[in-house]
Amino acid sequence: MPRPAPPVCLDRERKGLLLAAFREKGLPVVFTAAVHPDEIDAPAYGMFWDAVKGLTVNAAGTRDVEIVDELAPRDGEPVFHNWPFDVFRRTGLEQHLRHAGVETIVLVGVSTGMAVIIAAYQAADRFFNLIVPRDCVTDGNRALHEAIMGGIMPVIGLVTTSDDVIAHL
Repeated sequence: MPRPAPPVCLDRERKGLLLAAFREKGLPVVFTAAVHPDEIDAPAYGMFWDAVKGLTVNAAGTRDVEIVDELAPRDGEPVFHNWPFDVFRRTGLEQHLRHAGVETIVLVGVSTGMAVIIAAYQAADRFFNLIVPRDCVTDGNRALHEAIMGGIMPVIGLVTTSDDVIAHL
């Protein structure tokens, strides 16, 4: 059975404006993508693991792990690959950020209920300041997205807008 296409990211334009502002100011830009290995010894329970067992979700070379053209990395902007959740573990991301002198992460992305919230907790766990522009994160489950952005995310970081972030760069 074919997988349905992912929802259109209505926040793509906002991400593009934020990315352009970071580049204009010469601030570090990094990308992450979860890429699963060919063989997965997945846990027995959980909808995520059930989906992963029979599909090529986040497989190398698929659109699941591609960065859309209008937001694509430029020369010198690294892409860190992780699996399954922690973007910092065994990726070199933390070392790269520390070496660049980064103290604050502005986190954008898709899948607020999985990738974004996990990356946020991992950044907070490593004592990075965290800013999440609400108009630059999205999830197919609107209720989950709203619960995270309204209730959970403000506990570990600043939830604001991309305009506010740009104004303070």
